[in-house]
Amino acid sequence: MVALKSKPFLVILLFFSCISRPLNKSILKSDMVTANITLKSESGASIFDKGALVTSENVKQFMPSKSTFQKAKKMLQSDGFEVNVNGIGFNVNTSKENFEKVFSVKLIESKSRNQAVYKTDKKIDVPINWKAFIESIDLPEPVEYY
Repeated sequence: MVALKSKPFLVILLFFSCISRPLNKSILKSDMVTANITLKSESGASIFDKGALVTSENVKQFMPSKSTFQKAKKMLQSDGFEVNVNGIGFNVNTSKENFEKVFSVKLIESKSRNQAVYKTDKKIDVPINWKAFIESIDLPEPVEYY
């Protein structure tokens, strides 16, 4: 096995691991919702800060701790989410009903190129008991092909 230690490779790996994609297609049904969960970094740095730039030299400052990963995963699973690691957070799948209940939102479904696309009636707020670990919850945008 070859060890890849190239800094550009790490940045590319991080980028591709953050692309939204459901990892377990067997559970995806019309009533299933996929969301992206960004965990809080161990350093306190945020990829959402204005001017934040992730490079091969500073990528580690945006990474959550192992403890944050473990606690957030356990918490999400106990609230009915299937959790898939994506680099700095998770892709999660759950039923439409559970998503609406947990986040106190109404999901609005539309179709884009035969894909179910969800939007919410209001901003998705991180539940209070998750704020110690989770920075952001976002619904994926539809894929555009060129």
